[in-house]
Amino acid sequence: MGDNETRWNSTFSMLERFLKIQTSLNSLLHETTCSIQNINSQTWKFISQAVVILEPFKQITKDLEQDNSYLSQIQPAIFVLKKGCIIQLEDELSVITKLKKNLLDGLQNRFKYLKSNDYIFATMLDPRYRFSTYELSYSNVHDIKKKFFNVMESEFKQEKKNPEEISPQEFQALEEKMMDPSLGIKKSVWDNLEGTFDSRSFRKSTNYSIQLEEYLKDIILPYYDDPLQKFWDQNKAKRYPNLMPCVKKYFGIPPSSSYSERVFSIAGNIVNLKRSKLTTEHVNQLVFLNKNIPLYDPKLKKN
Repeated sequence: MGDNETRWNSTFSMLERFLKIQTSLNSLLHETTCSIQNINSQTWKFISQAVVILEPFKQITKDLEQDNSYLSQIQPAIFVLKKGCIIQLEDELSVITKLKKNLLDGLQNRFKYLKSNDYIFATMLDPRYRFSTYELSYSNVHDIKKKFFNVMESEFKQEKKNPEEISPQEFQALEEKMMDPSLGIKKSVWDNLEGTFDSRSFRKSTNYSIQLEEYLKDIILPYYDDPLQKFWDQNKAKRYPNLMPCVKKYFGIPPSSSYSERVFSIAGNIVNLKRSKLTTEHVNQLVFLNKNIPLYDPKLKKN
């Protein structure tokens, strides 16, 4: 994470420790003759309320630093943080009100880019969130889906060129399925949008729209489950083949730099003064094994 996140975590940890030792600290200051003034009730109230406000920042930062975190979590995380800055605390101090306003302004200014398509599409493809974490009108949802159809088509065509991803026979079967006239848009929500855009461009993406609508009606995953392990398995890949290239693309983007920084740290531990003659190829192999061998044997996972 960035320097600002590190500073916020340090501030939160300091206030949290102060709160935990409140009784002991007050007793110590009262019994001694040190020049430090006793921390009064208003100060403790500020510390207590500040901890409540900053707790979500700490938790979300910790969650997004995990190896199994995804780009799709960024929008929901900022949504939760903004919501926490709006909630009124009981007997709230004016300085806490100001702190909340500054935090909210900072979130809005820093994370303006979350309205870009990459973040919206990633969140939409996460079965824990879909469209539930940001306010959208029907027209906005329609516009997002139209843009996503183009991305689906592009990613699907790109993936079909890779023989390792899909065989010619499999792709031919998919194309024949896409040309099936029975897969029209009858009884689809899109019938209500007739005349709003060129119907020819829509017919070209009919199969994509059907799969997307089916996915959006699928089960909602609990927020603490891993979407790749609990939802986007082989069964879902067969059910939503045109969605899978986009799932691979957006779920392969890390939400922070923490993961790559840990990889650099691993490389630094491997290449040292006593192992300075390792080739680049061997270093890459050792780093890869260090990070991925637990996938082969969970028993080898580090504590």
